[in-house]
Amino acid sequence: MAPSSSSSSSSSSSSTSSSSSSTHQWKYDVFLSFRGEDTPLLNAIEESRFSIIIFSDNYASSSWCLDELVKILDCIKVMGHRALPVFYNVNPSHVKKQTGSFAEAFAKHEQEYREKMEKVVKWREALTEVPQFLDGIHGIGQSIERGS
Repeated sequence: MAPSSSSSSSSSSSSTSSSSSSTHQWKYDVFLSFRGEDTPLLNAIEESRFSIIIFSDNYASSSWCLDELVKILDCIKVMGHRALPVFYNVNPSHVKKQTGSFAEAFAKHEQEYREKMEKVVKWREALTEVPQFLDGIHGIGQSIERGS
């Protein structure tokens, strides 16, 4: 996460932000959500103007990543937050439809969270909404291409 500078945030917010986000004071320009152990607290998402979500083959196996995704979606809907999904070595349809490695991860989540299925339902809904962000970036190995 990089802190926003007042000069860059004021010039970019006046030309590209929606009216709901122009009044919000962002602490960070970008929040990077990926499968990793050392991720910041969820409130850092609220303090960021933009999120980049790196979907990889094992993304859905992380309950933390899924919680971040739900928070990012909430911020998009409520605060005018922006997000860009990046699909690295994973088919975007596997994310949306929760097939392949995403289906395997959710089978485990359903066992682990059988007493808290509302959490799993929120995660599934969030993944279904991912294509509504933007078209995303698709990357396979070293080749990365812009989705259409």
